[in-house]
Amino acid sequence: MNLTIKRLIFGCLSIVALWQLSACDNKSATPPSPTATTPVKITDFDKNVGWIHGNCLAIKHANLLSGTMIAVISLDSQQTVLTVPVVGPGSAEAGCPALLEDRIKQNTQNARSFYLLSLPPADPERLAVGILRNNLPMSNEITTFTADLDGDGKNDSVSSCDTSEGMKFSLWSGAVTTGKLLWSDYYYLGYDLKPTCPP
Repeated sequence: MNLTIKRLIFGCLSIVALWQLSACDNKSATPPSPTATTPVKITDFDKNVGWIHGNCLAIKHANLLSGTMIAVISLDSQQTVLTVPVVGPGSAEAGCPALLEDRIKQNTQNARSFYLLSLPPADPERLAVGILRNNLPMSNEITTFTADLDGDGKNDSVSSCDTSEGMKFSLWSGAVTTGKLLWSDYYYLGYDLKPTCPP
């Protein structure tokens, strides 16, 4: 009787052990879920990156919906990121400086679309670079821009410089001006400036 019980217990333990081993095998075969540090790779930068003046985003993407999250990256040395939603289409009346009468013709060229962002109103002269948030492996908290959007293993940087009549915004792989240029776009201001862009 004792021998029979022992055999039953051993058999049950063997079945449980095989089941657990099978479960572990299945678990290891499942691909890991994405994390906050999962690398991303953008192939069409024009549709994912744009420039911002005030609370208005200019980007070559005609179909952004209200609620689309945009990472707003400051152009100072801190390169801080604030994530905000798209409110709707942009217009001069709604506060898009790029669409004022003396600028609209030049700034609406090259398939640019304009969107209002839900940004704090404290700085109407804010200049920044905006990136579609779903392409950034970072939290929604204010943080420092650390992302490798082209997947080359280098953190990217943003910059701006003045031309004779406007501004040039850029996204670089690595350091500004010495890294690889990933994206650039022009903002026509309509008045004379002292150029600061490198030749």
